[in-house]
Amino acid sequence: MREITFTLARPTPVLNVLMRQNRWDRAKNKRALGREIAAALGGRLPSEPIEWARVTVTRFSVGMPDQDGAAGGIKDLLDVLTTPWITPKGQRRNKFGLGLIRDDDADRCLQVVLCVKCRAAEQRTEVVIEEVGGCVSGKISGPGIFLDRSLELLPRPSGHDEMQKGGQ
Repeated sequence: MREITFTLARPTPVLNVLMRQNRWDRAKNKRALGREIAAALGGRLPSEPIEWARVTVTRFSVGMPDQDGAAGGIKDLLDVLTTPWITPKGQRRNKFGLGLIRDDDADRCLQVVLCVKCRAAEQRTEVVIEEVGGCVSGKISGPGIFLDRSLELLPRPSGHDEMQKGGQ
């Protein structure tokens, strides 16, 4: 299984900061974030994106944001990690994407956000992208992949297919 790890020089913004940015500043920040991630990876981007991923973002900052603010604040980061694509009408979607993961929807990407209090000089964001073997949301289970609350990969329980068919 593949794993991609990198560190950003500053903590991700919280949701309140993102919501108050105008779209031009936000686009400029996404471009800068994409350049920072590419530089952190040494310019070595994978040839194929990770299809099913667990993205763990550890935000080191002076203050401790609330969980929904920290989780919402990684939206731009996830947009930059995903793969750009063209709509049937020829419009480009997710133009800032680097193609590290296929998509950030719940079926393909499990998002884990951790917050750690630190000194001002130690502020940063650590990102770990791990490939998992199938769908991560639980709506559709890949072969042998289930996730429990501790986010550990577990073997498929015996009798699971019979329970699904029986409607229990």
